[in-house]
Amino acid sequence: MGLVLPAHVHACLANDHVVFLDEDADLYLAAAPDLTPVLRRLVDGTGTDEDEAMAMAVLSPPGLLIDTGLSADRLKFAFRSPPTTSSAEDPAPLRASPALFHALLFRGWWALKVRTSRPSRYFPYLRRLKSKFVPGSSLRPTLDLAIREAEPMLATRWLLPTHDLCLPWSMAMTSFLSWKGIPADLVIGVKSKPFGAHAWVQYQDTVLSDALDHVTPYTPILAI
Repeated sequence: MGLVLPAHVHACLANDHVVFLDEDADLYLAAAPDLTPVLRRLVDGTGTDEDEAMAMAVLSPPGLLIDTGLSADRLKFAFRSPPTTSSAEDPAPLRASPALFHALLFRGWWALKVRTSRPSRYFPYLRRLKSKFVPGSSLRPTLDLAIREAEPMLATRWLLPTHDLCLPWSMAMTSFLSWKGIPADLVIGVKSKPFGAHAWVQYQDTVLSDALDHVTPYTPILAI
């Protein structure tokens, strides 16, 4: 038996609780507390046949686990180094410019798309935008350039709110930066006490879209 997550399901350990994100269903699910140590053993590679059977019995019917039949396959949680800095602590000054106009167009387009359809429908599109960048390339933009290119999007906060709109706001900034040649990540994080989810944009270890103390309570479960 080899247990893995389907491609559309992601998991992380948040505040000692295992949380799943089903992209296709736009649904978050938390494992029962007694299942958490079982899943942690499976991730660590110390799980037993009984652990695998228990996990399959509980999580297979909802489609959160699949058995590949390959004993070398191991359940994996999402992992990403937490951000250490933020370039978005204070709103940027509002200055009229073509870049600001384009940023406002991105904000409006994504607000409309997310309002009329489930957000995860557009995750493949965001992944395609990122696919044109070569991973690990020495030609990747510098952090200073990423911060500078994010400024027009940050300036839109003077006109369009971002409160309770973290996902469309982050999707807009991610696609805007891709258009500018910056392969920033859209990160979705969760917490379990109490449950909450949040989205932000990150480049290297720097948050570009939000204050650092707004994102650190959340454990990344998905990065696009």
